[in-house]
Amino acid sequence: MSAPPEIAVIPRVLRLIVWNQFQTRLNAFGLWKDYLYRPSQDPDTIIMAEDLYCPGPNTSMDSTIDLGLHETEVPSPYKNKSIELVIDWQNSGSCAKSNEEINRLVHDVLHHPDFHLEELEHFNVAYKNHKVDVADSEENPSFLLSFTHTNISINVPSGSKLTTPRSFSIPGLYYCKITSLIQESFQSPIFRHFHLSPFNLY
Repeated sequence: MSAPPEIAVIPRVLRLIVWNQFQTRLNAFGLWKDYLYRPSQDPDTIIMAEDLYCPGPNTSMDSTIDLGLHETEVPSPYKNKSIELVIDWQNSGSCAKSNEEINRLVHDVLHHPDFHLEELEHFNVAYKNHKVDVADSEENPSFLLSFTHTNISINVPSGSKLTTPRSFSIPGLYYCKITSLIQESFQSPIFRHFHLSPFNLY
């Protein structure tokens, strides 16, 4: 009598995926997030209410109101003129001036013992930044090694279907590859603050 054939046993790998579903509370706009698993952090919890809107140009009223009979002074909500100028500057132009940046400007720059207003006579930020860039490239030439140097050409339409586009050459273009920027971002210390947990917003 022959022996029974051997049965080959193939080991199986069992993967257990635990979904620890997490839902945030309703915010002021009635929105909430649904996560498949508990995130490491919710970046929206550190956003100030002032960061959710972009105020338009300063439209403050004049210091007087014509009532037809006489002029009446409007009380200012600011303690002094300096505070009013800083707040008006924040609420005009670019919307990228958050409360934290304004506080840093006042406390770390304007109140710095080495800050002297008279040294800013004829100040031009574009010219100063250009001088710094030139100095950095001369003192640290390795910085440019992270950029790729190439010559490109672009086709500019003529505005007519009968005329072919004209090619323009742009020499000396420096650019960073997006993959190198991604690698640098993920290797930086700030990576631990990145929010990588997907969610549904309702």
